[in-house]
Amino acid sequence: MKMLTAYTYEVDDPQLAVEEIMEQLNLEENALKNSVGIINCHVDFIKEGVAKAVGQSLPFDSIGMTTQSSATPGSDYDPVILTVAVLTGDDVEFVAGMSPSLHDPAPTLLEDIYTNFTAPLTKKPSMFFVYAPVMVSVVGEDLLAYMDSLSGSLPIFGSVAIDFTDQMREPLVLFNGESYDDRLVVILLAGSPNLRFSAIAVSEDRFLEQKAIITKCEGNVIQEINEVSAVKYLESIGLARDGRIDGSFSIPFAIDAHDGKPLAVRNIFEVTPEGYIECGGNVTQNATLSIGSMDVDEIIKTANQMVQEVKDSGKQGGVFFISCATRSFTLGFNADVEIAAIQERMKDSIPFLFSYSGGEMCPIPDNSGKLVSSLQNSSFIMCVF
Repeated sequence: MKMLTAYTYEVDDPQLAVEEIMEQLNLEENALKNSVGIINCHVDFIKEGVAKAVGQSLPFDSIGMTTQSSATPGSDYDPVILTVAVLTGDDVEFVAGMSPSLHDPAPTLLEDIYTNFTAPLTKKPSMFFVYAPVMVSVVGEDLLAYMDSLSGSLPIFGSVAIDFTDQMREPLVLFNGESYDDRLVVILLAGSPNLRFSAIAVSEDRFLEQKAIITKCEGNVIQEINEVSAVKYLESIGLARDGRIDGSFSIPFAIDAHDGKPLAVRNIFEVTPEGYIECGGNVTQNATLSIGSMDVDEIIKTANQMVQEVKDSGKQGGVFFISCATRSFTLGFNADVEIAAIQERMKDSIPFLFSYSGGEMCPIPDNSGKLVSSLQNSSFIMCVF
């Protein structure tokens, strides 16, 4: 399996954008027996019809999502960019598809998806690549758990779509160029690609030594920490003032549920009028809470660490990098430095697709070393093959 990549900044002219993408991909010479596409873009490419034109121009199925920014080899940092990765190979198979509306009963739709996906395969399934929408009524961990049980714990790697300015706007997913706000889009890989997954949030020395206990919570909302309201606890340690948390995106929580599973890293979405904290994923009562911090140096350090893992792996097919959008928000006026660090260190050595995420899905080792597909926040994840 190998990866082909392309990009365009052409947001106004669908035909010109398609020409640029197809010229870079050069599918006639580069595509192998089986192929599938992955498209990441700023929401404006959907509004102007460019994403649809690109998706429909590919002679195979594709999935995609909106993102804060993305990058491939040779591209410059620009939030208004559309990037394409094509996975292609002679000895691997791909099935791409889309769920019905996630407002439908989840167990039924996921059973149908998995049955439909595996039916045409002649090789053993290897992993899911997933893009998901942002939906208040749908819990990402529940989707992961159900897909995990259906598939016999196949690795699940992917992202939640993101479109954020000063608030969440229109995060969308794509299937063959068409956009949706309530569907799960999936690629199932089959065969024996040599895959490696990795995830990192914040270095251990960036967490406070002082730990706390989540004494009351519901779903993704932390109500009490150490038996006081969540925001009051943060005020007591100097991270909040008058009910406000400045720089909340740069304060990741690491949550240890003491169940043998990987730590859940969560970012802060909002403080409620009651002094509760809404997080970017589920939290667990009686779990131990560690509080960390991110800054520009830490983001560059962890990005470089992941690139070094790629280089040390010896794999040359390609790599998907997915970075939490909160890392981009933390960079502020230095928004280009994470992508620049990856571009500089990767150069033209290995094809890659980088994108920012509203939630990162990646297999992570549990306490026994078994890979468990998890939903994370504030993290940098990768899949290299």
